[in-house]
Amino acid sequence: MSSASSTSSLPAAARYHDTIAAEWDELYRSGGFQRRAAMIEAFLSRLPLRGQRWLDAGCGSGYFSRRLVEGGAKVRGLDASTAMIEAARAHAQTVDPQQLHFEHVSTIETLDEKDASYDGILCLSVLEYLDAPEATLGEFARVLRPGGHLLLSLPQRSSLVRQLQQKLRGVGSTFGRAWCSYLSVSKNAYEMAELHAILKRAGFEARHLREFDPILPETLVGLLPGSLLFVLAQRMS
Repeated sequence: MSSASSTSSLPAAARYHDTIAAEWDELYRSGGFQRRAAMIEAFLSRLPLRGQRWLDAGCGSGYFSRRLVEGGAKVRGLDASTAMIEAARAHAQTVDPQQLHFEHVSTIETLDEKDASYDGILCLSVLEYLDAPEATLGEFARVLRPGGHLLLSLPQRSSLVRQLQQKLRGVGSTFGRAWCSYLSVSKNAYEMAELHAILKRAGFEARHLREFDPILPETLVGLLPGSLLFVLAQRMS
């Protein structure tokens, strides 16, 4: 879960992501991460990427930034983890730097871009780490052109898997084990209705929304709340 965070929460979130940067890209090649990647790529396949300019906000090791470039987009990747940015640059050495570049930033809650600078924004498992997630969505709306797309993922609060992970983390800490350590820096989770509401307040309309869980069988997702909500939204004019 790559992150760019506000100044007050940056050290803990960024330090955590520094520790997993070396292995992050490889995780998408198997298991729940591979299924997650397939879902994200299915969302992206709905979009006319060629010739578009995209922002990958919280790009991590740049796995999906590279997928956007393969689809024909020009991409700027931002992350608060120095190690993640270093990994992203290493993985992208053969990619045209005119099409893809990565930058370390301290925050994505304000962006150094003019209004309507982008055709699309990718923000995967990032807002959960921020102090002001709704303000960040407003900033995304500012730098997106009218009709531009936002592909977003967030934790679902009612997820039984997430609740179990939180309990395991508590038990693990009692015995000196760091289970589900990402939860120590993850602060925000939502329900589907809440997500629709905050997107609307920020100037977006949700077009496609799906639940996902890396552990539950796909046949159970929907019957039981998935741990992640994925939404493809569009900036209203």
